[in-house]
Order: sequence, then C-alpha cells, then structure tokens
Amino acid sequence: MLIYIKLAIRNVHKSFRSVWLNGVGIALAVIAVVFIFSLSRGIMNQIVTRNIQFETGAITLTLKQELITCENKQTGDEIYSSLVSVLGNIPEITGYRPRIIAHNALLYASDGNKRIRIEGITSEELPLFTKTVRLLEGSADWEEIPDGIVISQGLAGETGLKVGDNCPVVVQSAEGTINMQDYTVTGLFLDTSQANKYVIYSSYEQAKELYYINLPTHILIDIAHLGQAGKVKKHLREEIHHPWITIEAYTDNLSTAQTLSRINKYSMSGMASFLLFISFVGIWAMQMENINERRKETGTLLSFGFTRRAVKRIFLFESVYISLLFLLIGLGVALPVIYIINVSDGLYLGSSASFAFGSSVVKPEVGPADVFTAALVAIFYPLAATWLSLTGMNNMQIIKLLNNTY
Repeated sequence: MLIYIKLAIRNVHKSFRSVWLNGVGIALAVIAVVFIFSLSRGIMNQIVTRNIQFETGAITLTLKQELITCENKQTGDEIYSSLVSVLGNIPEITGYRPRIIAHNALLYASDGNKRIRIEGITSEELPLFTKTVRLLEGSADWEEIPDGIVISQGLAGETGLKVGDNCPVVVQSAEGTINMQDYTVTGLFLDTSQANKYVIYSSYEQAKELYYINLPTHILIDIAHLGQAGKVKKHLREEIHHPWITIEAYTDNLSTAQTLSRINKYSMSGMASFLLFISFVGIWAMQMENINERRKETGTLLSFGFTRRAVKRIFLFESVYISLLFLLIGLGVALPVIYIINVSDGLYLGSSASFAFGSSVVKPEVGPADVFTAALVAIFYPLAATWLSLTGMNNMQIIKLLNNTY
C-alpha cells in the first residue's frame, strides 16, 4: 500500500500541468460551496434575526388607539402600570422596550413629498439601534439635538435632504387630528430593504409629542431563549385580558421573512447544485484526458507486473492527494474573503437586491456543515471522476497501452 502512495505522490509532483488543471477545478468547487451556502445562511439569519432583535422583539404588545390617547390618560396610565407589573413578574422576560410607530405620516422636502413611517425609540435603545442600523453619516444623538431625525440614504437621495437640513413632518395623530413639526436631519443610515427605506427614526419623546399620545403604540419584549416565546405569549394572555392590547410572538410576525429566507435557501441550493454539476463534468473531462495521456505509463506498470487493480489504486491515491491539497487552497481563499466581507460590514448588492434577498447588504456566515460539505465535494468528485475514467482500462490490452492505440 505504501508503494502505491509514494508512486501517487511522485506522479502528482511530476505531472504539473494536469494536476493544476484538476486542482483549479477542485478549488473553485470548494469556493463555490463555501461561499454560496454561507451566503444563504447569512441571508436567512439576517432576515429573521434583524426583525427579532430590533423590529419586533421576541414578543410584541400592540396598544390600540383607544388606550394610548391623551384623552384616556388616567385609564391608560392605570392599565400600563399593571401591564409593566405583569412583565416584571415573568422570569423568562429579560427586558422590554416601548416604541412609538406612526404610519400615516408625510415628509415634505423641496424635491417632493414622501409617505413615511415614524419610529420613536428611547435612549436605552440607541446602542441596539446603532448596532443594527448602519449609520453612514451624522449621528443619532438626540440629547444634543432633541428635534433630530435619522433618515435612510435612499430617502435622502429622493428628497435631496442632507445632514443639517430642516424638514417638516406631518402626521395624523391617534385622535385623528393633523399635526406638523419641523425636524433636523442628524444622520443618514444605509437602507437595506424597501421596507426601511421610508422609515425615519426620532427620539421617543419627539414622536410621542408629534403623534400626540400618552403611551407607546408598541412594547417589544426580550426573552432569554427564543424557543420560550410561545410559552411567554401564553403566560401573557393568561395575565392580560384587556381588549385594547394584542399579543404576538415573533413567529407570528415573521412568516413572510421566514418564507423569503426559505426561498433564498432553496434558490442558493439550486445554484450550488448547478455549479457543482458543471464542475464535476469539468473535473471528469480533465481526469479522462490525464489518464489517456498516460496510457504508456499504465502499460509499462502492467508489463512490470502491477495488477490493473494496483494501477487504479495509484490513480485514486493521486486523486485524493490532489483533492486534499486544493481543498486547503480553496478554503484558504474562501474563508479570508468571507472574513473581509464581514469586517467590511457585509456585501452590498444594490438596493434592488432587497426584493430577492430581503436586504441589500448581506453578511455570509460560515458553519462547520459548509466546510464539511466542501471537503466531501473536493474528495468525492475527483474520486468519482477518476473511477469512471478508469473503467475503460479493464479490457485494454497491454500492447495497445504501450503503443498508445485503441
């Protein structure tokens, strides 16, 4: 067995051209597998995790207009106080975030008016906000500029607004009145989808004043383990019986995102399968050429007493050796590139990509399964191609091999 391995290694180092042709095909297959599957996982996790962490929380409590208006301040305060008490008595809940979301709003600018959604966030949410939303310019320091808003880069491009500009925002309040207030643009964030392109973020107090309400429109609840969301939701429904409060778990709100992520997963898998099929055909063709070019060498080994099975083993050991070498090269290219992409805040695919991927910025996430799959492809593909290419040797006469005739 050892002599076969030594001969295989010698042949690999001697046949430079054919080795590199096969090796490049193997390395490209490895890079394709790692990159496509890590990109698919990144898309799936990003669509879901972003919504959970910032947009919805594990549980969302929606307070209806009858409860949050200033006209019902006394009743609303009593109900809100009891609600906070309930949240504090559930051990699975690690925290909650009041949020104001106003849908019926218009932003006026010199280049046109845009229908927008206003989200008022508290100062306690700012660290999560800056972590989730990539600020390109300016800041969200609303303590220094209380009437500041952060808008998307896409919205700024459509309206001609820039950091430091003033713009009026009109909203229909919870009581039905029309309110208007001037704001100052303090920052621009990178819009990663059509959904958040027309969202503007302001301080909680400013949104509360503009919308003219007493309480938040939503309460986003964080829990220690997402798997307990159903249990916490059930517990809350047992404790809260008020018709003006609705309770939803993140699984209720993310059906669209989860469907989109599954579509992306299957699309990426289909793309990977197609590329792997093409690479297999290429590797097979190169192996066939390599074995045919070495017919005299095969005939010589057989004339020296090597069995046909022994000669096949030499070729198969060569295949494994080449596979391991170029598996390392492929991983050595793919993994650093993915690391650089993540360090650079993701791969920007353009605003139109949000329709297909749910976001225009994607961060690939490599898992052990991706590396394992790449290793299987790198080793199995060349082995299968070599075995298929060697089937023609079974009935070939030695003299024909030596004379390189068929």
